[in-house]
Amino acid sequence: MLLIDVMRLILALAGRTHELVHAETIVGRAEECDIVVVDNSVSRHHAVILLSPNGARLRDLGSRNGTAVNGILVGTDRRVRAGDRLQFGGLEGHVEAVVGDEGDRDDGWLAMQSALLVKHSSAGHTRLADTIVFRIAEAFEARGAIGERFGNDVTDAALAGVIDYAILRNRPGWIRWVMGAHAKLGIAPQNAVRRALDGVPGLVDETQQIRTSGTVPKTISIRPKQQAG
Repeated sequence: MLLIDVMRLILALAGRTHELVHAETIVGRAEECDIVVVDNSVSRHHAVILLSPNGARLRDLGSRNGTAVNGILVGTDRRVRAGDRLQFGGLEGHVEAVVGDEGDRDDGWLAMQSALLVKHSSAGHTRLADTIVFRIAEAFEARGAIGERFGNDVTDAALAGVIDYAILRNRPGWIRWVMGAHAKLGIAPQNAVRRALDGVPGLVDETQQIRTSGTVPKTISIRPKQQAG
């Protein structure tokens, strides 16, 4: 299994403390599971805990009696944080700590990244600006993957900042990414994004569409490429 150097999760379960450092840790009754528990309410391969630089997640593996986080049943991946109660069938444990969780980014973090993007783009610090815009995109991707999102105001400011960056760096691919981001989030562009789009020279058809009607072509991918634009 892949070792995640920068992350580890401490799980208290069945009277033992487990330190998770791999990308995948399977919990169940079967001997080949990473964490083997003796409890008839737990399936042979019950659930998997996933670690990545974007955070820790819990996924049910089609268990008979279900998997829950803080009393809420897990279907697809569910984000887990320190203090969360995890339930595998009738067996309950809790997350004591998550160390190195870069995905635990709140609205304040996004607002700071947006301000840094504006600062470094305006100052011509291209390498720093490039790093920050990818960091913002990755954060949106990570949030979307677990069904979470940033607040509307900081989302609007951040995506407007990406458009300004795209204009300054002549990277129209990032404008298409912003439109795809709106489509994936299921929201219309707000005031800051609309104002930023006013500064886009030679608007292409899909940019004009989002600017005037607030709708987004759903065929545009949200995931940027390293050579966007």
